[in-house]
Amino acid sequence: MVVEKQRLFSRIRSSKVGSWLYLALTFVSYALLSAGFYKIYGSFASFTQQTHIALVFNLAWCLILTAIAWLLPPVLKKIFMLLSIAAYNLMVVASGIMLNMFNRFFSFEDFAFAGDGAAFLDLSYLNIRKLTLLLVAVCLILMIFAVLIAPEKGRRKSKRDFILAGVMFILGLGLALTTKNVFLKSDNVVIWDGAYSPSEIYETFSDKKQSMLVSGIYEYAFRDLYMTLGIFQHADPDDIRFIDNYVESRDQHEKNEMSGIFEGKNLILIQLEAIDTWELCPEHMPKLYAIKQESMVFENHYTPAYITAGTFNTEFMANTGLFPAETGTSTSVYTRNDYSYSIANLFSKADYSSNSFHGSEGNIYNRGSIHQALGYEKYHAGSDMKMSDYMLDTQLMNGYENMTAPDKFFDFIITISGHGPYNDKTASYLRHGEAAEAIAKRTEYNYVHAVSHAMETDEFIGLLMDRLYRDGLLDDTVLVFYADHYNYYMLDDKLNCEIKGVENYNMLAHTDFFIYSSDVEPCSVSKVTSSVDILPTLANLFGLDTDYRMYMGSDAFSEDGGYVFFTDGAWFDGETYRAASSAGDEYQRSIDEDIALRRQVCQAILKNYYYRVSAKG
Repeated sequence: MVVEKQRLFSRIRSSKVGSWLYLALTFVSYALLSAGFYKIYGSFASFTQQTHIALVFNLAWCLILTAIAWLLPPVLKKIFMLLSIAAYNLMVVASGIMLNMFNRFFSFEDFAFAGDGAAFLDLSYLNIRKLTLLLVAVCLILMIFAVLIAPEKGRRKSKRDFILAGVMFILGLGLALTTKNVFLKSDNVVIWDGAYSPSEIYETFSDKKQSMLVSGIYEYAFRDLYMTLGIFQHADPDDIRFIDNYVESRDQHEKNEMSGIFEGKNLILIQLEAIDTWELCPEHMPKLYAIKQESMVFENHYTPAYITAGTFNTEFMANTGLFPAETGTSTSVYTRNDYSYSIANLFSKADYSSNSFHGSEGNIYNRGSIHQALGYEKYHAGSDMKMSDYMLDTQLMNGYENMTAPDKFFDFIITISGHGPYNDKTASYLRHGEAAEAIAKRTEYNYVHAVSHAMETDEFIGLLMDRLYRDGLLDDTVLVFYADHYNYYMLDDKLNCEIKGVENYNMLAHTDFFIYSSDVEPCSVSKVTSSVDILPTLANLFGLDTDYRMYMGSDAFSEDGGYVFFTDGAWFDGETYRAASSAGDEYQRSIDEDIALRRQVCQAILKNYYYRVSAKG
């Protein structure tokens, strides 16, 4: 049987039909993969203008890839054919998984955090459509067959082969360049128009869903890699002048009725891992809920995720008042900048000690180095605090003495018990019976475990508050609580939407943010805030000396800001939810322009290490 198959492949290879059939199958394999991917996931686009653009890009790259295979010698040809289809197949599978987990497609920027995220990887996350797996299998089989009938070593190409392959390559390249320069022509102005055009998406390349569906998988891979590596370029003088002009054009922050009300007090800033609004209730988190009832509550707070690493995404914004690098970068870029305007540095300049605490080790998200760059004296990892189980937030109390030893202290604490996956973790079962009893109305597997994890975090908050009270520190300490992201570890966004009473996935980003101080009457702030507004708001409340023009967020008590934007271009101001593809009036266009400008400025700041360059003069 094997011999007969070998003879069949040999006859096909030696025939005239065979010399063309392997090229046809190669082209079909590439084309089917790109077309099938678009068919399966194309509905995730919020507009339809980009369809023809992606199709032309896909055609162009299929021609280019097939021409390369044609031109290569036999051995390299087969290696290229198999490796290329395998690589793109992996990209399709990864994108399907990422879409399920994070509502976005794969990006090369994800490699920056892949090692850190792998520590929390669980098979329950690897959920992908069966149709996608079938597509990948068919394309791989077609390419394997093409490899089997491709010309053997020793067969020389004719002059005609080189000419035709060259024509195919040039045609593909010409199509790609024409598509980019005609269909995606950009006027290079800083504005997002009401239609959120394909040229805007391609130019910024920050919204991974729309970018993929504008470009097709092949152009997306090429441009995404280019954009990711481009972050390492040297400072551009034009970018520096652009940032300088932006900063100078902004109005200085004016004091308001809330300025300096916490001046001289200690601060404990607590980032709550995956604690969603529905978890923070008297049944599930009674201790934190009671604190919230006595707090200044920002009722319209949102935590949009601009990069896959959701915790680090919000952590960076809360500490710097900047958006993370949306085009992708290694975490090392965050250690190279100068963050004179970070919250840790502001408190340090005011003669506070500044320390950070988290159960994970310092190599996760490179926090050991990044927190030092952000101005913290020390990052206290789980091993430093002698935590026997880093997933149990109650063991953060082991670091209490280091949190409160100095006369004036600022602590940044990141909880971890709310982190997924929920199976095989102590926090899932330690309070499982208590959680199941509290949520007798619901029996969804992840729902019960999510509450179990939240209860562990709640217990830590209760222990911390009790200890501060016993030590006579509570009246002199402000505690700020905010979530890093909504609870996507539920792995069911439809269920999340049902629980939270929202209709689109962007609004799932509505999370908690509140400030407790024993001498402040409970109150509610209705103005829309987001993660990037936390720092300037706290700077105002504590009367810290800083230049608010350097932040992309705004003091919640100033007249600036008041809206949150999402990666797909949509935004919300508390009354109006403006989708990326909707037409807008003058007011809406003005917000579009403001958001786009801040977004572009922030990326330029990170790309050019602006604070470090400015510090050198």
